[in-house]
Amino acid sequence: MRQRIYTEVQALANFPNCQGVKKLTNHAYSYRLRVGDFRVFFEFDGDVRIIDIEEVKKRDERTY
Repeated sequence: MRQRIYTEVQALANFPNCQGVKKLTNHAYSYRLRVGDFRVFFEFDGDVRIIDIEEVKKRDERTY
């Protein structure tokens, strides 16, 4: 999975022409990249700055 995340993050060099990127609203970070069960949060101010990588856990009826 590390290799896949690394490959996807390398594709951010072509930002904003990337797959799986979403601009976030009302969130601490500006953008999110989906990579499987992981989310890469980043900022863009001329250069991509990765802030955080988090794993998304499976939701069930007790999540809410």
